[in-house]
Parts: sequence; C-alpha cells; structure tokens
Amino acid sequence: MKYEAKAWNDTNSNCIIGAGKVDSDGCGEGACTTGDWASITTYKPVSQEANLPWRRISQDPARNACNSLNASGEKNYALISNPEWMALVRNIEAQNANWSGGVVGNGLLLQGNNGLNTVSSYDGSDPDSGSGRDLKAMHVLSNGEEVWDISGNVWEWVDWNVTPANKAYSSVDGGPVTAWRELTVLDRLIGATDEMFVQSWQPANTNFNSSQGVGQYFARSSSGGAAVCGAASSNGTEAGVFSLDLFNVSTNTDINIGFRCVYRL
Repeated sequence: MKYEAKAWNDTNSNCIIGAGKVDSDGCGEGACTTGDWASITTYKPVSQEANLPWRRISQDPARNACNSLNASGEKNYALISNPEWMALVRNIEAQNANWSGGVVGNGLLLQGNNGLNTVSSYDGSDPDSGSGRDLKAMHVLSNGEEVWDISGNVWEWVDWNVTPANKAYSSVDGGPVTAWRELTVLDRLIGATDEMFVQSWQPANTNFNSSQGVGQYFARSSSGGAAVCGAASSNGTEAGVFSLDLFNVSTNTDINIGFRCVYRL
C-alpha cells in the first residue's frame, strides 16, 4: 500500500473507493476509544490519501482485514511481513532522495510526521492525512514509486511475532531493553534460533543510528513480542523506517497503531 490502510465501507456496492465511504477518523468515532474497532465483514482496507489511518485494530484482525481483499481461493493480499518490510525500508535507505543531505548517509533519512520540525521531519496532525502534505512523509523507491508514512504518523503492525525470551538484548547490560536504545549498541548475536539476526531488523549500514534518522529499538520487557514498526506522530527522534517496538502482544489495540497490506504476485 502506498498509504497506511484506511477503513472503507462500500455502502452502495459499486466498488468505487472515495473519501465519502472511507471512515474519516479510522476509529469509528472522534474520541477513538473503542478497542478492536470495526467489523472486517463491513470494512475493507484501502490505500488512499484522504481520511485518517485505520487504527484501534489488533494484529490478528489487521491480518484478517488484509486477507479479506482476496477473492475466493486467492492468497495474494496479506498483512505486510517482516521480510517485506525490511526489503522496503532497506530500499528506502539506499535512495539519495530520501536523505536530507541528498546523498545516502548525508544528513538524516526522512522521518515523516514525528512531532519535530527538523530537516528530516515535521510536526503535523496526530495522525496526518490528505493531499498537499509535507513531503518529508514520503519516500521514493528504486523503481520510482512513492510510499507514504513508513516513518512517523502511526505505528504499523507487521506480521512478525518474536518469542519474548529471544528479543534483542542490550550488549551493555545484558538485560531486556526497557528503554529506547540505539540500534548500534545492541547485541547482534541473539540466541541460537537467529530469530532476530541483524538482517531481519537493522539497516544495511549497521553504523547508522538515530543520528542518521533510521530510528531506535524498544523491547520494553520480556513479554509481548508482536512487532510494530515505523513510529507514531509523537515519537520524535525515536521515529524512523527501522524503528521497532516489541512490547505489544498481538491482541493489543492503540490509537497510534495501524497497518498496511501488501499484494504478492
């Protein structure tokens, strides 16, 4: 999806996606307080500029929502997997246009709507949407396509669950990473299962950290393990395309967590 998933209800069954049939706030009500909002038999995820991202949805319903786009017998649509997320963000990392200095490694990798007005980010609505937006929310890919809000705006569910005991641990103190940590200070030899080997969650350039705008890592505790990536509109320097938070269990919902679907050929 070019944009984070929005919640579409085809009320007149004409298969036309328009702002009038997409929930305006992505939560069903302005306060956005309802857990696991919206029946996936009524709403389907769509990618468009207008209206706020679909939020207050836990990991399994997000997966089911993406699967609901498939016709009978098809399996092409799915919640983005971690290998797909990594292929996407490592492609973003490698494009000069996505760096504030115009060259890979020069300045910061664009961080989008993270609550800070800097050369790589901006302080927009919580979350942001619509046309005419700050271009710091947009990344270009090697094929010339654009993708929006991969960093900042809302966290996004990724179809990845890490065994809590196998979460990355700090190479400094040997315990669970209970605070935001730079990717460069973390142990890269995580257990025997390689559940979090470095290629599965860190930049191609392993010297990049938040000083380059790639994001940070937060395990919080030895529970949870369901992956959300990219960061929300209030995460500041913690936001980045490689930001990873493994605190949540798959049943958690939050006003700042949405999702994005992929189509597999």
